[in-house]
Amino acid sequence: MNRVNSGIALSGLDDFSPNSNLNRDAIGRPPKTLQSHALRVLLAGAGFLADAYDLFVINLVLRLLRDEYPNYATEGRSHELEGMVASAALVGSIVGQLLAGSLADVIGRKLIFIATATLITIGSLGSSTCTDSSQFTIYSKIACWRFVLGLGVGGEYPLAATVTSESSSAGSKGKLMSAVFAMQGAGSLLSTAVVMLCLSAQFSTAFTWRFALAFGSVPVMLAFPWRIRMHETETFERIKRERRDAEAEDADLSGRCDRGLPVQYKTLGTGRLGEIRRALLLYRWHMLGTALCWFLLDLDFYANGLFNHEVTALVLSQDGSGASTAAEDARNSAILAMIGLPGYFLTYHYIDRIGRKSIQMFGFLLMGTCFLVLGVGHEWFTAVGAPVGRKYLYVGVYALTFLFSNFGPNTTTFVIPGEIYPGEVRATAHGVSAACGKLGAAAGAFFFPYIDNIQHCMLACAAVAFLGSLSTYVLTPRYGAEQLEDENGYVPLELLCLQPDADAAEYLHALQRARSFEMVQVIDYQSCLPEPDLSGP
Repeated sequence: MNRVNSGIALSGLDDFSPNSNLNRDAIGRPPKTLQSHALRVLLAGAGFLADAYDLFVINLVLRLLRDEYPNYATEGRSHELEGMVASAALVGSIVGQLLAGSLADVIGRKLIFIATATLITIGSLGSSTCTDSSQFTIYSKIACWRFVLGLGVGGEYPLAATVTSESSSAGSKGKLMSAVFAMQGAGSLLSTAVVMLCLSAQFSTAFTWRFALAFGSVPVMLAFPWRIRMHETETFERIKRERRDAEAEDADLSGRCDRGLPVQYKTLGTGRLGEIRRALLLYRWHMLGTALCWFLLDLDFYANGLFNHEVTALVLSQDGSGASTAAEDARNSAILAMIGLPGYFLTYHYIDRIGRKSIQMFGFLLMGTCFLVLGVGHEWFTAVGAPVGRKYLYVGVYALTFLFSNFGPNTTTFVIPGEIYPGEVRATAHGVSAACGKLGAAAGAFFFPYIDNIQHCMLACAAVAFLGSLSTYVLTPRYGAEQLEDENGYVPLELLCLQPDADAAEYLHALQRARSFEMVQVIDYQSCLPEPDLSGP
């Protein structure tokens, strides 16, 4: 059985391996520096911190740009230009997730991990240097740089998940991946803190938005030296050896195990295309599940990120009119970020106790319930003359949607694709799932502005969340750390109708025999076959 070793692909050089006798202290303990889980999380999660930082800071930056360049609002072009800036990073993220995930399964994790950090740094610094001109507006220039930023941020998703998953033991895999994703919460809080500090120090509007954009490069720049020193994951080294052996023998795995099977399983092909076809054969429903759930999550999550300042300003603005200053927008965003932050730590603590599927399913369900309460009771919460406590209760229930998102699908949609897919397509499958999430974010950013009021937005978000809970129940496997002991084991869906049919099950066994695999979970494949007739003549 191929067991996952607790590698240190994020920690530096091989000399710091937990199994190495080098650099140990007098009683044989490994050094605490590069061995700590905290440092490994920081190194892998730098991109997620940048992603959340960018998501939340861009709303504040656009607010500042509106104050510095009021002529665009006067001309009626501000919404169009702001939409272009907001969507540029999303488009870049989709391209980056698909491209980086695919390349990481072919070239290797380390090189692409370094490339994503480089793109984030270039995009962040470049966007902070933009100036306005009549031929090429400042919004257009920022949008171009944010596309570059999006390429790097998008690539961080499959790379951070894959590297963390392949560098962790089965028992710590879920917690470490949850901790890496929790850097998103730190990024959202950091973005508001940077803007609030600059405004409190009475820096100019121009300096504040430029500094806020440039600061997004700091986390990945700090992690960059360690990414250069990291070694390739053990899983990808094994995959490279198997590919070389297959080429040397002029035979791949499918050729050795397709004999005797139905025709549809004999034509899977060789090389990279064969790997993808084998994955689709066995994981097509898994991929639909991880992609659909992430799409629905980001449809809600990112749409709320775009209009949350309107919700908070409606009840927290000084005059109750819904108008707000940039400083008030930053303060209100910080409040929501702090309320949602514990959700990441709850997931870290309970991911192995409650399970990935249950956390995701009930997270969606509780999100939907909160949105439904806000939608149905909107008039009661926000009526003119309503007690101030009632308005704060409205904001509190709204903030709970972020809490249950983080202690729910926002984390698990990242974790699950990094665990259930085989190593040769892990980054690719994770990138496809993440790209579908960004498509959901783009759909939310496009369609939600057409909804006529906030009450209907809340009801629409509730419907999306309930659909996410149903999708999780049907299309997400239930598994725990024990099912991950064999890194290449197959984790089936719970519904028998979505498990491999008899032919595919036979193919799976043949494939595993060819690679000396063992199933981590025994599936009752006989249930896929017709019952024998025992009545006799």
